[in-house]
Amino acid sequence: MADENETDRDDQDDDDAPPAPASGSSANDDGDDGDDESPRAAAKSAPASDDDDVDDDQRTRAEERELQRDAEQQAQEAENLRDDELPIAGLLGLERWVQFAFVALAVFIVYVTDKLVTFVWEFWAEPSDTIVTAIAVALGLAGSFLAYQNDRFRDFCTEVVTELSKVTWPTREETWYSTLVVLTASFIAAVYTGMFDAIWSAVTDLIYSA
Repeated sequence: MADENETDRDDQDDDDAPPAPASGSSANDDGDDGDDESPRAAAKSAPASDDDDVDDDQRTRAEERELQRDAEQQAQEAENLRDDELPIAGLLGLERWVQFAFVALAVFIVYVTDKLVTFVWEFWAEPSDTIVTAIAVALGLAGSFLAYQNDRFRDFCTEVVTELSKVTWPTREETWYSTLVVLTASFIAAVYTGMFDAIWSAVTDLIYSA
């Protein structure tokens, strides 16, 4: 009887015990939840990376535009500085210098023609200054006008003036210091040459007198 009562109590305890949860199903549920969360995380990180790329591109473009503006500003400042250093060029422009060059050419032609006509005319008679001057002026104006109408020669003069405008001319102080250096070097060379000549003259006089 005791054994039968113990057996009945064990069966009743087994019936009253709650069912144990299935470990496999819980693991599968956790795995499913992890799988569901990973696409969401990837979906959230993808727009963030795209936004970062867009921000980087915008920053790069902004930096490039800023660098370009700085370069243009520096070029403009250099141009203004050159115009300040050459006020006549800034006011009149490079083309005016070309025109001045052709005016100088006309004056040169007038001078040379006046001398040449006077020299040739003297072989036959006394030259007339009025006629000689008129001929020289006419030839000077004609020659300068024809030279200015020549596109090739005018372009050459324009290029020369453009290159000269880029030259950095020395200041008054730099010119003064350079002149002092040249004069000092010339004086030292003259003293050295004079002493050398005096010594050799004395040596040769001793040799010849002996």
